[in-house]
This record gives sequence, structure tokens and C-alpha cells, in this order.
Amino acid sequence: MMDDKVALVTGANAGMGKIIATELARQGATVVMVARSRRRGEEAMSEIASTLGNASLDLLVADLSSQQAVRRLADEFLQRYSHLHVLVNNAGVHLQKRQMSVDGIEMHLAVNHLAGFLLTNLLVDIMRASTPARIVNVTSKLMTRSIKLDDLQSEQTFRPWEVYGQSKLAVALCTYALARRLTGTGITVNVLHPGVVATDIIDDAVLPIARPFLSIFKRFLLTPEQGAQTALYLATSPELESVTGKYFVRGKQRQSVPISYDEALQERVWTMSTDLVGLEHSSRNTVLSVAWIVSCGLEESGPCCSSDMEYHSSKIGQISTTRWAGWWSGHVLASCNASSRSATSITAYPPMTSVPSRNGPSVTSG
Repeated sequence: MMDDKVALVTGANAGMGKIIATELARQGATVVMVARSRRRGEEAMSEIASTLGNASLDLLVADLSSQQAVRRLADEFLQRYSHLHVLVNNAGVHLQKRQMSVDGIEMHLAVNHLAGFLLTNLLVDIMRASTPARIVNVTSKLMTRSIKLDDLQSEQTFRPWEVYGQSKLAVALCTYALARRLTGTGITVNVLHPGVVATDIIDDAVLPIARPFLSIFKRFLLTPEQGAQTALYLATSPELESVTGKYFVRGKQRQSVPISYDEALQERVWTMSTDLVGLEHSSRNTVLSVAWIVSCGLEESGPCCSSDMEYHSSKIGQISTTRWAGWWSGHVLASCNASSRSATSITAYPPMTSVPSRNGPSVTSG
């Protein structure tokens, strides 16, 4: 059951997202639904509430193609809630013609990959405070077997299904990269292909010449209820509590395309994604342990010599610039009681009143 849990689902006003929101609420979770249209979001929320009776539902409105809107969405969530246990990045698009977002990003890349990438990074700290927690990303079996890093925004060539598939490959690549970063934190990150589902994406993807036969074609596809089952399994199943960095199809663990497991490529796409959304880069090895601090021979108070201070602060800077390590950098520098150097020269973060969680460092800063 999901009693006392908070879940956020994007694309929750229709299709699979609506089913996911409904079933999480049915299990007792407080479900925050994200929709692009307030009217459609409110209609969906009212329908779910009517079906379930006493569901705990909330609605946040955001056009996920806009990075400003995604940041505002994260801010609004953080103002309302102190925990987030499940994040389902479900929203997606398929377009027949090349379109650009307000940020100048090709629309498939902006919505299918970067929106979830940015939202996840903005909310990962609150998830660290809510562990155990789960991130569920929706990709597609149609992900491409290669990625054009020199044409990530499809400026040179635009083939709708190829561009769609490339954006879904980016989702898988960054899911695996994030799972590696979050190892040992209590947050799992998995990615899934729901099957070929009769959703609005199918309506958008079908060529005009085939539109008269769309209703017949959709009879052979999975229903949104069937397509939502894998996401619900990843979000709620007790047996998956420690499973992370995996790809699932129709409720079974499978292998995604071979190139998606290339760690060097994962890191390149991660870096390109952080650049496109304006996040600071995070090291894949952002670990600074209490044992290391203790081994330095530093205590909570008491001065140390200037050379010691410079040595320890430089080591901290080499290891991590995350918020978690930022706390330790401030702690060590304060312990050194040296006025010649400020903690803000490494990373300036709000003071914390207790030792950071054993769950480990934050994934990103900024």
C-alpha cells in the first residue's frame, strides 16, 4: 500500500498517466497530477476523485516543453510538500513536423527527455529526504540504436520516428547514469517500455493517409490500463525496492539496445543534457565519507594550521561540489578557524543543523 506516500505523475490528465495517477491514489498515495491544461487536469482529477471517493489528489499545471515552467513546477511542489516518494516521468510527444520549444530546443528532445531530466534533478534532494524513493521513467522500445551527438536537435535531418526514438534513447542513457549516481542513497531509478499503447501519441504519430483506419488499428494495441501496469509495478512493488538502473518491458526485466549501456556515452549525453537545461555538471564519483573526515584528524572545534586548512579544502574541492559535500567543506573550514579563506570559495550552501544523511551526496547542485 501507498499510505502516507507522495507521488508526482507527469502527463496525468489522460491515457497511461491518468491510470497511473488513479491506481496510486487507490493504493492510498497523495498523488500530485501534472497537466499542461488546467481545464483538462481539473476534469481528470474530478473524475478520479469521483471514482475513488476519498482520494488525496492535487494538480499542478505546467507546459513541460518550457524549462521555466518545469522550474516553476518544481518550486510549487517544494512549497506544498516536504516529501516525494515516487516520481513518474510519463509525459511525452510525437510530432510529424519539426517544432522548437520556447527555449530553442527541438520538441521531442525538450519534452520526452529534458523535461523529465530537469524535473528529476530539481526534485532529487527532496527524494533523498523521503527514502526509500523511486524514480520511474517511461521510454520506448522504439529507441534508436545510435545517437547523433552532432545533431542532437535534428537540425540536419528530421525523420519523426527517428527523432522520437533518439529522444527515448536519451531517456534510457540518462536513467542508467542517474542510477549510478544514486547508488546507495535509497533512491531507485528504472526505465520502462509500456508496450504499444492506444494513447494520444499514436493519434499524433499516424500519417494522415492512415487516419481513416486509426480506430481499427487501435483495437489491436494495448489499452492505457494495460500499458500503465509496468509503471505501477516499478512504482509500488515491494520486490523492486532495491532494484535500480534496469529496463522493463510489460512487467519483465529486459535488455535495452546495446548502445544504451555504453557508460562513456551515458556521461556524454548527461553532460550535454545538463548544458541544455542550465544545470551544473555533477561528478559521477561524488562521495565524501565521514570516515575520510575523521581520518583527517579534525574535530568539531579547534584551530589548525593554514597549510592543513588549504590541504583539506582542496581535497574536498577535488572530491565533490555537491550540496552534501558543500556542508562538509564548510564544516572543515569552520573547524580550521582560518580567516584567510571562506567556505564560499568552494561551495556556498545554507548551514545545516545536523550531519547529512547517510544516504550520501546529492546528485546535482544549483
